[in-house]
Amino acid sequence: TSDTRPALRVVGADEQAPTTDRFGRPMIHVRKGELPRMCEQAIAALTTAPDLYTREGSLVHVAHATAEEAAPAIQAGAPRIYPVTPPGLTERLSHVAAWQRSDRPDDPPPMVVGAVLARRVWPALRPLAGIVQAPTLRPDGSLITAAGYDPSTAMLYAPSETWPEQPDEPSHDDARQALADLLDAFVDFPWETTAGPSCAVAALLTVLARPAVLGAVPAFVFDANSPASGKTLVADTIATIATGREAGRHSYPQDPKGSDAEISKALTAYAMAGTQIVCFDNLSPDNVFGGPAIESVLTARDTASFRILGKSEVVTLPWRTVVLATGNNVEVSRDCERRALVPRFLARWETADARPLSSFQHQDRAGRLVQWARSQRGHLVTCALVLLRAYHLAGRPSQGLRWASFEEWTELVPSAIVWAGGASPLAARPAESGRVSPERAALMVVLRDWPRLDPEGNGVTIKAVLALLYPELRHGEQQPPDGFDELRGALEDLAPIRNGRTPDPVRLSGAFRRTRQVAISGRAIEAGEKARTWRVAVVT
Repeated sequence: TSDTRPALRVVGADEQAPTTDRFGRPMIHVRKGELPRMCEQAIAALTTAPDLYTREGSLVHVAHATAEEAAPAIQAGAPRIYPVTPPGLTERLSHVAAWQRSDRPDDPPPMVVGAVLARRVWPALRPLAGIVQAPTLRPDGSLITAAGYDPSTAMLYAPSETWPEQPDEPSHDDARQALADLLDAFVDFPWETTAGPSCAVAALLTVLARPAVLGAVPAFVFDANSPASGKTLVADTIATIATGREAGRHSYPQDPKGSDAEISKALTAYAMAGTQIVCFDNLSPDNVFGGPAIESVLTARDTASFRILGKSEVVTLPWRTVVLATGNNVEVSRDCERRALVPRFLARWETADARPLSSFQHQDRAGRLVQWARSQRGHLVTCALVLLRAYHLAGRPSQGLRWASFEEWTELVPSAIVWAGGASPLAARPAESGRVSPERAALMVVLRDWPRLDPEGNGVTIKAVLALLYPELRHGEQQPPDGFDELRGALEDLAPIRNGRTPDPVRLSGAFRRTRQVAISGRAIEAGEKARTWRVAVVT
């Protein structure tokens, strides 16, 4: 039989459209028992609120961080995203509508405020993906130059200064000159290879054109052989050009234990605030750069999931933040090797003051590069947009560059640099430069030497291998040379020494399971024919 029940209605008893007050605001009549109608009218009125947005199930607004609110990577004065509180929503509802109870002015009822906040979905309100502070590129190659909300990208353009007019149709020659000017900003750093300055330019382009990349972007880890080489300065220069402020810094945990939870907490805060750049400064030599928290956001295409501290709740937020990091003789995790560019400095002086002035191409910038970059922001940002826009107008011709998980970024940022005559930033990937993570280096030794203990290739247990490599010795007795010192060192890198004698077999088994079938130079660890055995197999 057909359903003849009446449709659900949310209008009030009087049925007529709300009138307006003398200021043109809609009048919302407060009546008991009409909560749905009042909520619908409240949300309709909120569409005129100039500073209200939605962000993955929350109502938010944008304001400038105060000195008291400033946190690592969020500097005072920077625009950031805040959740709307009940008092804040009450004030906004009072601005956008005239509330009446029995023909007398009234305030928005708390029940309405709470119900509107609890909706979690407001189709009529504007979604907010992030904030930019300089003119930027859209995915279709057009430019965002008008301050305010951009509907096509869901980005809020909050200009940090007055910008020059951008060229309409830059040419290939314009792009070459623009790239030359951008590279010149980073020319006085002691780069190990030509990929270094290209990486600095790529990081700047990534921050400025983040709305144009509909996908993940890598981390930029500036490594150095010694302190006082300028690695933090290069991060500050990039941030100053892109945002007008130096890079807010977040110290990287020294102790690996619990560091992932600490990093996850920080990343959650930056995602909620809509931070453009986060810089993990002075990476610890005792703790490799990586871990699940960082690795997950680096391959996040549009959104990332975060666990709220102290709760079982997981929230999904837009992720538009670019991750920078600095450190001396940095080591990255195996999974972060394919998610980061690691350009390196080779400084030949002990302190910054010891660097001879004659080694600078631009001696007038020595010691004041950030101030110079701030004074040249208009020109340098224009150069960045000229380079990207010229490449787009040329049809984005392929430069033969590939990077899995970062296809969209590679097709725009590195390809534009190479098209304009620059070195490829992708040469700074750890695998390209010959740098590998400690785990990968240890695995390479295991793959080389394990077959010597398992010549038939059927598999051998970890317990048997440890018994051979770490035999019981009488007091004072020395183990004779056996050619397995490198293998012992590799196993100890993969698993800590247990009871002062051997690597922990449980941890070692976990390392093998984690790296199972990971192909390196045509070989991989695989399970043996019998239970709990491991062998090295040739893979093609």
